[in-house]
Amino acid sequence: MGPVDHPSGADGRVAPLHRRPGLGRPERRELQREREGADPRLRVRLPHDNSRKTPRTFEIHATTASLLANLQRVNSEGKISDPKVYAGLLDKLTQALKKHEAGQHAVEANVLGAFIDQLLAQRGHAIDAAMADLMIASARDIITTGN
Repeated sequence: MGPVDHPSGADGRVAPLHRRPGLGRPERRELQREREGADPRLRVRLPHDNSRKTPRTFEIHATTASLLANLQRVNSEGKISDPKVYAGLLDKLTQALKKHEAGQHAVEANVLGAFIDQLLAQRGHAIDAAMADLMIASARDIITTGN
């Protein structure tokens, strides 16, 4: 593995979970159900040994840094049509990240609330509805978990 330089902490060469060896059809179906529900948490049950008798379950939650990276990706894919909307969302997430790094989590939650409000206002207009839904779910997860 190479150095990790992505804000989410993931190496850019990591394959999507649904294409990794060892994930069978039940796990793929579970991941699909999670995606369809716009739930930002990723829940996967994996065996810790070859016998598959004792599975381990883990959850992956969004962080403000990963949400910022996702916003930049969504914009680069052309799913935000208005540059002013992107600038406003980017400003809110940048401020939320600064507050998170300063340990001001209540203020971070307020800024994320404003981010959600802007996404709701622009959903299906200046931003792709499906992407808005995923980012709204991620922001709500951050507020709930305090990530």
